[in-house]
Amino acid sequence: MRLHGTGSVLAPGEADFATLLPHFPHFPTVRSIVRLSVLRVSDSCGYGVPKMDFRENRQDSKNYLSKSSDKVMRNYVKKNNQRSIDGLPALLEAELERLVINRE
Repeated sequence: MRLHGTGSVLAPGEADFATLLPHFPHFPTVRSIVRLSVLRVSDSCGYGVPKMDFRENRQDSKNYLSKSSDKVMRNYVKKNNQRSIDGLPALLEAELERLVINRE
């Protein structure tokens, strides 16, 4: 499924961030919330999509965070998350400083 529209990023500390956060599953860290105004939804007929079954939730992030510190995590995000997968600018330096680390 593809969602087409206009997106905006809410970083920790922005007005709607704290209001929207409880609507999401609990994760140990939160970088941002992406809000999308959907204009079009397109789907596939499914003939080429493999069937998959849910086995379990992954614990990789939780395990990594339990061995890491706030400072290490912030440095990792600053180093590796300056751009999105498609090369667009990601969070600004000031937004990276407000990341929610170890939310538990």
